[in-house]
Amino acid sequence: MWIATANLKAMMVEQDGGFVPIVDVMGRLAKRHVALRLLHADLPSRPFRVVYADANVDMHSRLSR
Repeated sequence: MWIATANLKAMMVEQDGGFVPIVDVMGRLAKRHVALRLLHADLPSRPFRVVYADANVDMHSRLSR
């Protein structure tokens, strides 16, 4: 899955009647061996970097920085 955006932010998406960080969704996709590519024009927002840094370690093995 390719995602192209000017700004990469700590976005929340609706799931099961609540909201979860998009990083969690990407982590679950990565665990299912879905190839993820993020193309962004600027440095990711500080909140995104914090959420990404705190994400599951297994996700980091599947997503390159």
